[in-house]
Amino acid sequence: LILADGIFGPQTTQAVVQFQLLHGLPPTGVVDYRTWTMLAAEYVAVLQLQRKPLSCSMFPSGVESITLGDQGDTIYFIQIMLQTLSRHFDNLPRVEITGVYDEQTRDAVTHFQELERLESTGDVNKATWDQLVLVFSVKHSLEDLIFRPQVPAQA
Repeated sequence: LILADGIFGPQTTQAVVQFQLLHGLPPTGVVDYRTWTMLAAEYVAVLQLQRKPLSCSMFPSGVESITLGDQGDTIYFIQIMLQTLSRHFDNLPRVEITGVYDEQTRDAVTHFQELERLESTGDVNKATWDQLVLVFSVKHSLEDLIFRPQVPAQA
C-alpha cells in the first residue's frame, strides 16, 4: 500500500512494475499508454464490483394513484413490500401476492398509511409509495447490517 503524496517516487515505480508483471506488460516502471489503459480498466472493474446495484422506478408515470381493481407489475411490487413488512411488523396485515389491487391490499395500505400518519385513502399515491419504499428499504438495510454473516479476519 502506497500513501498518496503526489510524488512518483521509488515506491510508485515499484508498484507500477508489479502491476505490469501481473498483467503481462513489460516491467518498465513507466506508465505508458498500455499500462495506463490497463490501470483504467482495473479501476473501472473495481468500481463496478463496489457499486450498489441499479434501482428501478416501479411507480407508473402519469398516474396519480393506484386504486382498487388496478393490476400489473407495480401491484406485485406493492404486495411484496407489504407482505415483507408484515412479516417483521405484527401490526401490519399480511397480503396475498396476486398482482391485483384487491380489498385485502387496500386494507393493508390503509393500515400502513395510518401507521405512517399519511392520509388514509387506501390508494397508493406518490406520498404513500415513497413512504412504503422508504420503510421497505430501511428494513432491508438494517437486516443487512444485523444479519450479514461475519467473515473471519485473515491472519
